[in-house]
Amino acid sequence: MIYRVAARSPLLRILGRSLFVAVAVMLVAFSLMRLAPGDPVVVLLGDNATDESIALMRTQLGLNGSYPEQLATYLGGLARGDMGKSVVFGVSVSRLIGQALPVTLQLMLVSITMTVLFAIPISVYVALHPRGRVASLFLIGSSFFVSMPAFFIGLLALLIAAVWLKIAPVAGMVGNLPQAISYLWLPSLVISLSLVPILARVLAASIASTIREEFVEVAIVRGVRGRTFAWRYLLRPSIAPTLSLLSYIVGTLFASAVVVELVFNLPGTGTLLVNAVAGRDYPLVQGIVLISGVFVVLVSTIADIITYKIDPRVAL
Repeated sequence: MIYRVAARSPLLRILGRSLFVAVAVMLVAFSLMRLAPGDPVVVLLGDNATDESIALMRTQLGLNGSYPEQLATYLGGLARGDMGKSVVFGVSVSRLIGQALPVTLQLMLVSITMTVLFAIPISVYVALHPRGRVASLFLIGSSFFVSMPAFFIGLLALLIAAVWLKIAPVAGMVGNLPQAISYLWLPSLVISLSLVPILARVLAASIASTIREEFVEVAIVRGVRGRTFAWRYLLRPSIAPTLSLLSYIVGTLFASAVVVELVFNLPGTGTLLVNAVAGRDYPLVQGIVLISGVFVVLVSTIADIITYKIDPRVAL
């Protein structure tokens, strides 16, 4: 019985830490308007606003009462799926995020898939041939793409693929996956170009360290080759730090989505966030921050659990 509890304790620690971070994200999102300098209601309505309009706006934004009372009202709304009403669009925040979030999630899914498909073979080859020309070209290319801003690569990709070659739409998105792949492959490629170097470098370094292990030499002596050798003796023991990095990359994708969605005119949460900030739509900004933060925590938790299942040594 004690052994079972001890075996499960790493998972319980992962879940407990994730729950703590999710609560912290919720409190930060809730405190956005409360900690901002000045009165957000006066900022929204202007200096010439009447007392009646200010009182009405305070009620709509849930800014009446003390901080604990506002927090209790906010939590009650979240329990009902109510994150408030958008000041700019005049509809519920949940509805706006529900319309924009699928676009961003599809963009992230295609971007991560492309990143993994490119990074794994590159990292394996670079780890096995560290002094080859491919490794040198990869180091040069990775430094270039990591240092270039996403908006510049996006504009350059639009010019080449959409304007010159006409193999991709110029802007917008119609439908969902898999029909929308023609609209998503180019912005996803722009995102993956900055992610592949990071992921491939970490995985290549991990594989290079694994190659020096004794069990790999034994496998080579035994004549293990092909997919069994690549997965069981190279990738699986080396993938733990890569999964942890991949969960972090998911968080950075939300930041990348803001730029890429604007460049490619995609109706996702990035574009919605920019419009909300420009319109000083505090409830909408608060809702997007909350959903994005909780989603990143969820992905990070899943990645930690998968990492522990693949290699229980990470619990040490």
